[in-house]
Amino acid sequence: MLSFLKAFFIRALERAGLVARARNQSFDFVSVSTITNTGDKDSAFSVIIPIPQETRSQRLLQPIECSDTGFVMHREGTYGNRFGLWHGKIAPGQTRECRVSCSVAVSPLRVAVSRSERIEKYNKLPSDVVELYTTRNRYVDGDDSRIHKIIEDVAPTIVLVGEYLKKTYSHVLSTLSYGNPIRGLYSSKDAMTLAAVDCGGFSTLMISLLNARRIPARLAVGFFGSKQSNNSMHAWLEALLPNGEWMPIDPATGHLFWKGRDRTKSGGFGTIGSDHIMTSVGCDIPITIHGVAHRIDLLQYPILVEGKAQGLAFETYTL
Repeated sequence: MLSFLKAFFIRALERAGLVARARNQSFDFVSVSTITNTGDKDSAFSVIIPIPQETRSQRLLQPIECSDTGFVMHREGTYGNRFGLWHGKIAPGQTRECRVSCSVAVSPLRVAVSRSERIEKYNKLPSDVVELYTTRNRYVDGDDSRIHKIIEDVAPTIVLVGEYLKKTYSHVLSTLSYGNPIRGLYSSKDAMTLAAVDCGGFSTLMISLLNARRIPARLAVGFFGSKQSNNSMHAWLEALLPNGEWMPIDPATGHLFWKGRDRTKSGGFGTIGSDHIMTSVGCDIPITIHGVAHRIDLLQYPILVEGKAQGLAFETYTL
């Protein structure tokens, strides 16, 4: 009982803007990548470096800065994410470092769904948008028979968007266990079969539950910003409402909050705090680098996409 009272008290403080994550904040974003050529020949390399995106609740306070001249900005064509590409050559025994930095301002975001909106109204949205954000891939699959079985059990006759979103959100919170965080991405299949998954698994499962009813949704990834400690990787989701507005939903943070395991972060149904720094949306992202097609699970941490087979040692960290 005391735990729930404490939870409601913290939420009240957030609504009143009395905690930092409920107010506008700014953070210094730094991503460092290091490559060492351990082979005996010169080697070309390419590294994809995600950066904070410009969104309705997030903006860059200064241009992206980089310590290496081989860094160029790009934009992928599926979801429109901007990213940096670090490309060059490295001699045997040489080490090169690329330090990418910027300052980002983040605002809390809260979006409400109309109680009267019906799921059938998604038929009025542009078909290409609905198709893009409901098509299955390696991580989300609204066509999975197990997903449809869950819907039959928890929301078989719901026709209102808000009611369906809340029902699936509650299902994810109550049935999954948080644990075993990974640097990659858990799929919705993983979430349904493994004993525990991290925030990515919570999000891909809910996206699949929404996609099964042709409700467009997408993964959002980035970092938790903190003035006191290093940032930690995080994932949540956004559901597209019939009015064309993206609604943030953070099931993993909601789960940990109400379980009493972590109440230092914000996020839940229709809301995220200013502690969420977004580096991309979407997953299983197709990106072509120098004529070679790649499938990137998510744009969150730097990824060596060229030079893996040439004896290159690659390290990265983000602050």
